[in-house]
Amino acid sequence: MTSRKKNAISVLLSLVLTVMVFLPGLQPQAEAKLAILGDANMSYSLDAGDARIALRLSVGLENASSDLVRVCDVDKDGTVTAGDARTILRAAVGLETLNGDYLSVADDFDPYPVSDPEPVSEPEPSTQPSTQPSTQPYVPSTDPVPPISGGEGQTPVFTPVRGAFTVITVGNGHCVGMTQHGAAYLDKQGWDYRQILAYYYQGSVLVSAPLDQQTCYYLGNWYDVRELLIRMVYGEIGGFEDTEEAFKAQCVAIYTLMRRNNFYITDGNSVASMSYRTSEYQNNVWLHRAVDAVLGQYIAEVGDPTYSPALTVYSSMSGGWTLSAADAWGGGGFPHTGVYSLFDGDPSVQVPWEQFVRVLTFSVEEVRDAILRKDDSTVLSSNPAEWVQILDHTAAYNSQIGYVRSLRLGNKTYSGIHRTNFLGLRCPCYTIFYTP
Repeated sequence: MTSRKKNAISVLLSLVLTVMVFLPGLQPQAEAKLAILGDANMSYSLDAGDARIALRLSVGLENASSDLVRVCDVDKDGTVTAGDARTILRAAVGLETLNGDYLSVADDFDPYPVSDPEPVSEPEPSTQPSTQPSTQPYVPSTDPVPPISGGEGQTPVFTPVRGAFTVITVGNGHCVGMTQHGAAYLDKQGWDYRQILAYYYQGSVLVSAPLDQQTCYYLGNWYDVRELLIRMVYGEIGGFEDTEEAFKAQCVAIYTLMRRNNFYITDGNSVASMSYRTSEYQNNVWLHRAVDAVLGQYIAEVGDPTYSPALTVYSSMSGGWTLSAADAWGGGGFPHTGVYSLFDGDPSVQVPWEQFVRVLTFSVEEVRDAILRKDDSTVLSSNPAEWVQILDHTAAYNSQIGYVRSLRLGNKTYSGIHRTNFLGLRCPCYTIFYTP
């Protein structure tokens, strides 16, 4: 065999081996979604249920999927122990702080697997919002919403760590639209759901319409609309057992988004998460009564002749004031302006003040890494005190703390609330400083 033929065969064999080695990596990968470190039940906040899952996992009583292990392994040592469960529980009650790291998990990650109904033969509807006029709307009057006086929040007393950055952050979530803890607080003050919705979605009308759609497509299966609403409302604010008016307000907000999506939901984040805690949502009498009371009601914008469902965005807790979509994300679609909601941290709705207002410590290395992750060409001086400067904020919490509108990191300047949260905080309402 000639030398040229040997070389040709050798090259061919190398190509074949290369394809065999790398072919598995070329296969389609499963879609992924984000989970918060420690949030084992995917409720997008830390609670005792997360700690319980971690503890069961540590003693072998929970299905140990690789994603669940990564979410519960908060000390990141590769295993889930009782210590991880303890850390999650302390963080849930505000005695310890997790920095809210986001982990990529499989799209079908499900900490509470249940036997979902089989998909039924349903035509795929249009994903465009319906423009069919509804029945005569119920328009809440303007006078039943009691006035709320504003105020400044209290800055916590603490001793900063020398040689590190201190961050004071307020609230939890994107803070656009209705806040769930605020709705629960107003419920306890005697407000009904119409007043709560009129307060957070000012310039809207409440439409009473027949439930002409009995099923809703949600992430692969069709569900009864009423059952899905019960599971979604519980998945969002199920911990408030006696706040029936807040349940009603949440149900209307979710149903509005469900209707806006023509009862065809392919992204859980676009509407709501669904609870898998079967025994808990089935036995919550306040929840069932609330959903039945408002079934079919949704929100539309004032002046819309077709009464099309509005974009009823909501979140967990504000930073003292809620935001509009333009403020938070730089886009439209949600025209309502921000409203005062400093009472989100009231302990009467099971939110310790220390969980509403958090004092976090970041090392110099952590802040440097976060800045360079945003732009690795950033130039930082030898003095960490010069690295971060808040140029403008909304003063939503008090004169020192607000949603950061403009921020300088080293030699780079960033504008827009959605871009200035460089540390991945749970809420973009914060202040930061370095202590030498």
